[in-house]
Amino acid sequence: MSAQDQDEPIRRKEAAQILGVSLATFDRMVKNGIVPAPFKLHPKSRIPLWMRSSIYEWRKQKMTGSD
Repeated sequence: MSAQDQDEPIRRKEAAQILGVSLATFDRMVKNGIVPAPFKLHPKSRIPLWMRSSIYEWRKQKMTGSD
């Protein structure tokens, strides 16, 4: 995966896949503030997005035990 791919926005399904959890578990993690907060490209957008790099970085921190 190139550095350019790391900085693209992704939807919750892909974020959950990266973390290896179900959508329901990912939704709970978001609700409880465990994973990075989503953002929206436009104020009227209904689709929450995450930067791919922030999900990979969060996963890396959890795997190494550093917060």
